[in-house]
Amino acid sequence: MSEQGFDKYRGRILETLKFATENSHSDFYNKKYKVLKLKTEEVVSYADFQKIPFLTKDVLLQTPLDKRIFVPATDIDYYTSSSGTSGKNIPLVLPRGKESTISFSDNDNLRNRKLHRLLLLLPLSISANNARRLTIPYIIGDPNKLPLTAQIIREAKIDSIFTTATLLYLFIEQLKTYEIDTQGIRYIKLGAEACTAQKVLYFKDFFPNAYFDFSYGASEIGRIGYRCEYMSKEKPNIFHLQDNNFIEIINVDEDGFGELVFTSLEPSAFPLIRYKSGDLAKRLLHKCSCGATNTIELRGRSDGEQLRISGVLLHSQAIANAIEHTNGALTPYFQAHVYERTQGQRIYTEIVLDLEAQKTVKKPDKKELTRIVENNLYLSSDKTMNYFINEGLFLPLRINLVGKVPQNSKTKNIIFHSE
Repeated sequence: MSEQGFDKYRGRILETLKFATENSHSDFYNKKYKVLKLKTEEVVSYADFQKIPFLTKDVLLQTPLDKRIFVPATDIDYYTSSSGTSGKNIPLVLPRGKESTISFSDNDNLRNRKLHRLLLLLPLSISANNARRLTIPYIIGDPNKLPLTAQIIREAKIDSIFTTATLLYLFIEQLKTYEIDTQGIRYIKLGAEACTAQKVLYFKDFFPNAYFDFSYGASEIGRIGYRCEYMSKEKPNIFHLQDNNFIEIINVDEDGFGELVFTSLEPSAFPLIRYKSGDLAKRLLHKCSCGATNTIELRGRSDGEQLRISGVLLHSQAIANAIEHTNGALTPYFQAHVYERTQGQRIYTEIVLDLEAQKTVKKPDKKELTRIVENNLYLSSDKTMNYFINEGLFLPLRINLVGKVPQNSKTKNIIFHSE
């Protein structure tokens, strides 16, 4: 964000810094800033603010939960937990005060559309928190029991759903299996993650009478972005930013995309200060008809090392491990391109791998390489890509043997192509 943007929020940023560094319940930031010797009153410009080190999820995971709670236990309303971080099966648990994920605009949408019964299909801890703030009757579905949850649609005559794009895609398969009529579903709210245009078309075909609404958030940060009534024809990964965080976009590339960094603009059970989200976005400078000027377009993850798609995690280390099974036929360098392809009535994930053959060996057979990588590329703890191909979630792997895989400081090992 520009110097002007920092000046606008400086008072609220300093309030968060003062709360975090003069806190009687946690010295988390004092220890983190020990070398910096940070004095809140000396942060007078954006240049001063940029001297504060970034906060990462790994640092949070290394710190016991009770060492990063900034309020009395009686002020904690609930806890959130994220999915396990890449390479670690460890959820990130954070305390929450009275902050809400369901907003007044959500409840207004439900009332104005005269909806009667809502299915909350989210991680159970998040569903439980949201449910207490809803103004219409609701049922909490279980993401781990989608067949049972699918039958709730028929039994309870559900007309609205709150979920994520990934969960909805998996849920549709169960709705098909049980031949559930979806004509009565009139409103679907998709939150947390960005949703591709390809998936939106697929969803709209399956729920022909539903109005789709989108929001952007994260378990660590809470609600981040929303869409106004004028954005219905925009791509689904464009959001107005809420006014509860100071946003920086760092390491911006030639297309204007960089990593989103968040700083809380108010004291909380755990205030984030310069937290690297791992999400890529760019600012859109036009003013919306609703009057909002703070708008972003999302595009995947920043590190190019992992991608969550179709309910599985593709990680660069897993690709590297699969390549090792080719008996030295390939260099360790690769680039994975991930696409969503519509075939018939379904969306499939396709991975295209650019690989580099060792110059000292005979040119390898692509068909054999494909077989080896499919059988050794793990997309979960115990299932390879071959399993997901056979289950009809992924298309067969495609391999391109290229002369040279690019390797420099800006190279991303995994690239998601959203359109």
